[in-house]
Amino acid sequence: MTPCASVRLFKALLVGGLTALTSVAFANPLVLSTFDTSRDGWTATNGAAVGTGAIWQPTGGNLGGNLVAPDAGANTSTWYFDASPGDGSPLLGNHSDAYGGSLQYDFRIENFAGNYYSNNDDWDIKLSSTAMSGLTLYYSGPVFPNGSYNHFTAPLVASAGWRKLLFSPATQPATEAELQAALANIADLQIRGNYTDAKTTSHLDNIGLYAAAVPEASGAAFLALATAPAAILVWRRRRR
Repeated sequence: MTPCASVRLFKALLVGGLTALTSVAFANPLVLSTFDTSRDGWTATNGAAVGTGAIWQPTGGNLGGNLVAPDAGANTSTWYFDASPGDGSPLLGNHSDAYGGSLQYDFRIENFAGNYYSNNDDWDIKLSSTAMSGLTLYYSGPVFPNGSYNHFTAPLVASAGWRKLLFSPATQPATEAELQAALANIADLQIRGNYTDAKTTSHLDNIGLYAAAVPEASGAAFLALATAPAAILVWRRRRR
């Protein structure tokens, strides 16, 4: 395990493990982008000031690095952080094992200002697949970001509110089979970047796909989380 890998492990335990202390269930990250060393295959769509790119910063994340993208201006069209094909994001490809689990990420708006958009046609998450002739599914949850990092979770079951687009702007509920097919071949994943009518800067961190929670004794979950930093410290000392 490299030092960077140990940091990613610690962050994964904090992001996924703290939930275990309060819910006696532990969800393991199947794949996790912590942005500690790079953009990890993510960009930003048009509407962000950086065009088709996103700025990687080694500090300022919810521990370690993060992705940053400013709005091009006030009242811009909705833009998204984008793990698009060809950029090498580990969140693309076959992640059928995440079905029944969740998509989770940390998000904040720097210098939060303005009013939240009221346009309900703007989705928080877009998940596209090559399955079923280019299926795209959409999800919107109770996402109201502010100046501090907030942790958001989208359950990966269709009944949680995933939709499919029939003809703009009408949608209908996605089926469980459609969500399973989409997760089996994720071709594009987008996370909404702007939420207010003011010119702001958005930060994305710790985005991952999680398996369905496995029941655990709360004491065991606490022990696993509490001893992880010590285990990493021992490993580092042995490497010296």
